[in-house]
Amino acid sequence: MSSYVHIGKIQSAQGIKGEIFVMIFSGEAAWADQWDILYWGGKDSTEPEGNTKIVKARTHEKQKKWGFVLKVEDVPDRNEAELWVGRQVYIPEEFLTSEEGEEIYLREVLGFRVKDIDRGDVGEVVGFAGSDFQDLLIIKNDVGEYEIPFVHPIHLETDKDKKELIVDIPEGLVAGEEL
Repeated sequence: MSSYVHIGKIQSAQGIKGEIFVMIFSGEAAWADQWDILYWGGKDSTEPEGNTKIVKARTHEKQKKWGFVLKVEDVPDRNEAELWVGRQVYIPEEFLTSEEGEEIYLREVLGFRVKDIDRGDVGEVVGFAGSDFQDLLIIKNDVGEYEIPFVHPIHLETDKDKKELIVDIPEGLVAGEEL
């Protein structure tokens, strides 16, 4: 059985032919060429409750929200499309697994140990934050949580086999560290 990742929600009906606008949370979808089934759940769901075939898809930006306009099999007109607004959207987890030589997906490093080249083990990746400029890793250690930019030259190496990130964190960013 597949695991699924929550990637967006149905934001609105689009046009009169039953198309729906799916807002994608991340602002990118390198996996889109694999996407032929829409996995959906209710407004408060945490996993898919059903699925339907995607007949047609195109990227679209609507009021500074990026996503896709989809035509799916089970939505024949705008009235039906309106009933889908608010549903959560999922993709199979394997869509978000990088291959050797590809850029790694953030969710792949969740739970990885973080090893600084000078300090040694400085915690575990427990989440993510972001800004318009860079992704941030939320690291937890015995003292608390802190964020570090997930960019070169701070992030030096990813060892998927050992589940470790090798980093060079500037002084003062590690929780519990005195300047």
